[in-house]
Amino acid sequence: MAVVDWRGAESGVTTDLQGSGGTFDPKATGRVYTGTYSYRTNPTGANLGWFAIGGISSTGVPTTDSSANKGFAFVFYYDTKPSSNSEEIMVIRQGSNDRFSIRINSSGQLQFHDTSNMTSNTPLATGSTTLVAGRAYLITGKVTVGAGTATALIKVNNVTEYNGSSLNTGATNFTLVILGKRSNRNSQDVDFYYDDIVVDDTNEPSHQRIIRLPANGVSGTNQWTVVPSGSADHTQVDETPPHDSDESYVQSTGTANDTALFTFA
Repeated sequence: MAVVDWRGAESGVTTDLQGSGGTFDPKATGRVYTGTYSYRTNPTGANLGWFAIGGISSTGVPTTDSSANKGFAFVFYYDTKPSSNSEEIMVIRQGSNDRFSIRINSSGQLQFHDTSNMTSNTPLATGSTTLVAGRAYLITGKVTVGAGTATALIKVNNVTEYNGSSLNTGATNFTLVILGKRSNRNSQDVDFYYDDIVVDDTNEPSHQRIIRLPANGVSGTNQWTVVPSGSADHTQVDETPPHDSDESYVQSTGTANDTALFTFA
């Protein structure tokens, strides 16, 4: 198993996401499972609200992740579900192409779609669990690539909700997991929250509680400086969201092997 990205909304910013759009709040507090913040998407009518998770590059920035498997785990709440028909809560994409999606319908049940019926209101299957407003649900799963040979296993609170085979998710590797209402299917108002998200390129990941450990002191060696000037200490690196002013980060003076060590909560 290889985790390629994880997000708990604790940064309070969008720069650590692969993308986002529409009605989206990266530091929501209405429904939080772990930590201080969660992600909220609450578009109305035909409007959208979404955010994308791919992977992390070797330089530490968000990027797409090309893999023949997408495993995922996230905590999901809703305050408003579609009043009729259904809308997506998650979609797996290859580039700009939808390959597999999970919707929630007006009864609070999950529905599952592959490439062959992505735009249809007739799902591959409808789950048996009725999700209740304001309650946290752990949704986990794994979907594979395949043109008629793909599989999908989706669980709610560790109980199998859907186990499908011979699915059509295309022959090209997946790149993104997108949460929220990325495409308008039925012009329904929705209000969704997400927390503790893990994406894996091999298997279904286990649930992880993602929290923030802020710096709360300097630990010994302190050879970096505050931008634009001054001595580095933990108050320059403990903000949420980060980089709230020119003096909220530290950097090396340019001397080889300069070090700044901090303690954490």
